[in-house]
Parts: sequence; structure tokens; C-alpha cells
Amino acid sequence: MALPKAISATTQIKDTAARLTSITVSSTSAGTLTVYNRGDSTAVAASVVIDTLTPSAGAHFYFGEEGIALDKGLYAVIANTLKCTFGFK
Repeated sequence: MALPKAISATTQIKDTAARLTSITVSSTSAGTLTVYNRGDSTAVAASVVIDTLTPSAGAHFYFGEEGIALDKGLYAVIANTLKCTFGFK
């Protein structure tokens, strides 16, 4: 079962291996979202998983029950104003 995490600012969602199963955008005002495979918010080395997504409010992205495998962790960067909920394992 996936766990939910609502965010509205840059956040380390999980600092160990994870599976990203979904992202739902509740509101935005020219907001962008970048998702990294990164286990530590201070780490320099990180792999971009989703690069500068500019979603609209109500957008839902489902990555399947198994999701996207992240071996380091799940880190999200929000620019401008965006509120969203991540589904992850």
C-alpha cells in the first residue's frame, strides 16, 4: 500500500529507497516540480527522475502499483506556488 505525503515546498519525502506511485496536484500558480532520486537534501549527487514538470491544478500522474524505483530516496523541488500529494512506498 502506498503512503501519502502532501507538500507545498521543497521536501525530502523519503531518505531511503522508495517507489514513487503517484503525484496529484491540488493547486498551482505557475508552479513547477522536479523530482530527484536523492536520499539526503544536502547531497550533491542526485539523479533527476522527473525534470521541471509544469502541471495544472487537478493533474494526476499514476506510475503503476510498482511505481518508479528510487534507490537513494525521494526528494521534490517546488518552484513558485504548487501544492501536491505524493504516493510512495
